[in-house]
Formats: sequence, C-alpha cells, structure tokens
Amino acid sequence: RYDAFHEFLAGLEQSWGEDSRGDGSARIEGALGMDPEFLRPAAFLAGRSLLLGRHEMAAPYMDHIRQRSHRLTEFESLELEIYDGWYEGSLGRALRAARRLQELAPRDLQAFALRSTLAGNLNRPGEVVALAYLIEDIPREFVGYRQHALVALRRSYGRLGDYEGLLELARQMRRDAPGDTTAFATEATALAGLDRLDELDSLVEECRSLPGGECDAVSVMVSASMYLAGRGHRERSVEYGNRAADLLESLPEDELMRREQGYLYALRAAERWDEYAALAKRRTERFEKGSDRYAYALSCVGMAAAHGGDREAAENVITELEVRENLYYAAFVAGYLGDLDRAIDYLRRSLEQQKGITYASLYRWDPDLEPLWGYEPFEELTRPKG
Repeated sequence: RYDAFHEFLAGLEQSWGEDSRGDGSARIEGALGMDPEFLRPAAFLAGRSLLLGRHEMAAPYMDHIRQRSHRLTEFESLELEIYDGWYEGSLGRALRAARRLQELAPRDLQAFALRSTLAGNLNRPGEVVALAYLIEDIPREFVGYRQHALVALRRSYGRLGDYEGLLELARQMRRDAPGDTTAFATEATALAGLDRLDELDSLVEECRSLPGGECDAVSVMVSASMYLAGRGHRERSVEYGNRAADLLESLPEDELMRREQGYLYALRAAERWDEYAALAKRRTERFEKGSDRYAYALSCVGMAAAHGGDREAAENVITELEVRENLYYAAFVAGYLGDLDRAIDYLRRSLEQQKGITYASLYRWDPDLEPLWGYEPFEELTRPKG
C-alpha cells in the first residue's frame, strides 16, 4: 500500500536523517500495521533491535517474517538467516549469510550495515575496513546512518593499530560534521596513537574554542587519555583526566549529575581512585539491581577495592557479578586483583555465554582491562582475525 510505503520512508528519514538521535521506529511500526504483508518494516525493526543489542525486541518481527516465508525473495531469505543466526548467538553463521547477501546486492546499505557490524563483533576489523568504500554510497542527508558506519570503521582502524588510516577517517568525519564530538574524539585517539602530542593539545583547544559547547572537550580528552596511557604517556593521560574532571566539576550540580558516567571515566583517567570509588558506590545505590548500569558501577567499586588492596570487598563484588551471570564485568575486578588467568577465563566465557558481549566489547586500551595490557593470553584473545 502506498500509505504504508510512504510511512516507512518517513520513518527511515527520521532514523537516518539530519538529527542523528532521531528514532523513526514508531512510524516504521505504523507502516507494518497499515500493511502486514509489506515486510521491509519488519526486517528493519528486527535488524535495528539486533544492532542495538535488544535481542528480545527482535523476536516478534522475526516471527512475523517467518510466517510469510513462502513469499520471501532470495534477499529476504538471507536477511532472515542473518537474524536467526544472530538471535541464537551463532554469529559465524550470521556473518556467512551476510557475505552472501552482499554478493547478491553489493551496494545495498542494509547488507553493508549487517556485514560490517557482524565482522566487527567477530574481531575481523580488516573485513570492515575493506568495505569502507561503501560509505560513499550513503546519502549525505542520512547523517545518523553515516555516522554509525563511520564509528564502526573507527573501531576497526583502532583494532588494527592503523592510526594513519584512523587519522584520515577522522578528518573525513570532520568534513562531514565539522563540530561533531565523535569526529574530534576520533582524531584525538589517532594523534595519541601516533604520539603526535603537540597536535593533540591543539586539537583539544580547538574543540574547547567552538561556540556554544558544540564539541564536548570532556569526551575528547577522556578518549585521548585511554590511548595515551596505552602508548606509555602516563603523565599526559592523567593530565587529560584531571582537566576533564575539572571541567565537569565546574558545571551546575544537575548538569554534573546528567554527565555522571563521563565524570566516572574522567576520575579513572585522572587516577583519583578515592573519588572514583565514592562515585561508583553512589551509582550502585541509585540504579536498579538488574540493570547493566548497576552491574558496571558495581564492577567499578570492585576495581577500586582491588586497587586499594581490599581483596575481600573485591571478591564480594565478583561473587555478586557471577550470581548475576555478568562475567564480563567480573573480569575487570579479577584483573585488578592480579588474577590475570581468572580474568581471561571470565572474558572467554562471557564471549561464549553472555548475550550482547562480543569481540567489539574488548577494546585494546580499555582502562578497565589495564592489568591485562601486554599479557600474552589477552594479546592473543584481542588479536584481529582473518
């Protein structure tokens, strides 16, 4: 039906358009209600749910498509195979189907999004970088979609340690969106990775000088600090952490509360462990115990306890995280306790058993995994495949 097709396109424009925070899911859901036999809305909503890690939300849309499997095109059949594999946790099967889908439709943007995300989740950054030419096919007005693709590419260059490629990408991102924080943060990580510290300082000042707070200097400095620490520039890393924390502390209390997660990261970068521990503890008291935010805040409490030598408190945190089947965050605490093989075991098991945890979750210079930096089993686990 024309009205369903029109509503679907309007939803796509809202999701991918000028406002990268837009969410056209309600209009796309409306299109599906207008014409249940028009399957593109159901496919979009299933794929979006899986891309966002919301597996339970994908199930009804996949069932809707399965019930009409007798009339699926070859493209739609492959798409459903991707979703089935992804939903069941068989990412290898899903990636194989995504490759066949792209062979069938080499320049289709949905095929590109699915394949690049799955390749990243399976630690195949080279495969993502090889698809970079398709970004030029994304219409400039689809800002949100384009930024999503560029961020996937950013992670892949970082995993490969290709900081020259990352720098070139960052400058492309800044041409697309001159004041965008993600673009500045990408350039900052590239300059940190290349040890070009004077240029990094100039970039941060450029970000800070943009009118109206268009560029978030806190996010840029925290991103840079992670790579600076990994490259051995510990003093500069701590300096950026302190500057980021000081900027946040100058904000009104309600604004600081809104940006509390960034404040936590800044305190960690600044190695202000006592303040970090106190803030993490306050966050555990505010969040619902079954939530991911609670589990991460709890792991921060555990890392601070381990760093301070309180093994009993750290082990209590690990026990609670194990009960909640959150082995990924338990690995952070085990690492800070110095139990490196135990941390590796938790990471391996989280990749196998924990929904939503993939190789894309294992950042090479993640401060939460700092005790594992340079440890050969961790290097082996994070080394790019293929």
